[in-house]
Amino acid sequence: MVTTGDPGFDDRPATATASGAAADAAAAFGSAGRARPREPKPRWYRRVAPAVLQLDCGGARHTVRWHRGRLVLLDHDVAAEIGLMALGGERPACLALLERWRVTLGTTGGAPGASHRPTVMRSARTPLVSAMSAGQDLRSFGAELGRVVELSWLVRAERRWADPDLAAHDRQRLVDTFLERLRGSFVASLAPSAAVRGRQQLALHARPLPSGEEASAEVTIGVTRIEAELQLPLSWVLDVAGRGLDEVPGRMVLAVIDTDPQRALLGVSGIVWDATGPGQVAARLERWWMQRGEGGWSVTEHERPVRRGSSLWWSTSRR
Repeated sequence: MVTTGDPGFDDRPATATASGAAADAAAAFGSAGRARPREPKPRWYRRVAPAVLQLDCGGARHTVRWHRGRLVLLDHDVAAEIGLMALGGERPACLALLERWRVTLGTTGGAPGASHRPTVMRSARTPLVSAMSAGQDLRSFGAELGRVVELSWLVRAERRWADPDLAAHDRQRLVDTFLERLRGSFVASLAPSAAVRGRQQLALHARPLPSGEEASAEVTIGVTRIEAELQLPLSWVLDVAGRGLDEVPGRMVLAVIDTDPQRALLGVSGIVWDATGPGQVAARLERWWMQRGEGGWSVTEHERPVRRGSSLWWSTSRR
């Protein structure tokens, strides 16, 4: 069991550190995962918000947009520009960014330009050259495109988890990212009740699981401490955090389990925190619908109940 630490968290010397315990966890269930067949994964980028970058290019302000797995140079005909460069023309800043994007993500084939041809991804076994594994600065792509690069790397690492050739530092980075984002989600979900909770400390114990294992959540609420023990699949960092569902005030999303027929809403399950009085906070497991707007995700109503989804062992208690 791993205890994550932060100001406001109760970390005692006897508790294992996140990186050390994460390494043990990685070694322990890495071999177990190899014996289990992998389920096919849906396109991860279908539910990721578009990313936009504006940059100076040839004395003008140009826009680069990533959407549904494609990077598009909105102000260039890529094929024509490549032809001009072959004749000795200068390389526009937008095409330099596109080239760096291809190298970083290990992509090849027709990059979407005026023809809108989709970028072709290489085999999942191709190493992803990224800021995490090669020291490149994600900020060179801007905040939004940098987020997409990180997500793409996380997808590769999670899908290759059962592969013995997955580099140890990539395995460790995935576990560390999982723990960091989960801790942030836990803190954000309890932020609205901070005034009611007073000086109650927060303690999160988290264990990542390979895909397919049963998840669990146990919450214990005491006079001076709120403690959560979570065992969730590594894919949480993609399905939940990758979609921006990891910071919902008053709620902690544990899984995405449903979508409406129009695919405008996501059905999720998770912990709902209820502030019932001074120093009194209750936890319950619920399912609800989320809708994305300009300001991010928000809880919404729908005529159809959220389906149950995969099983999750749940308990809550007071002491």
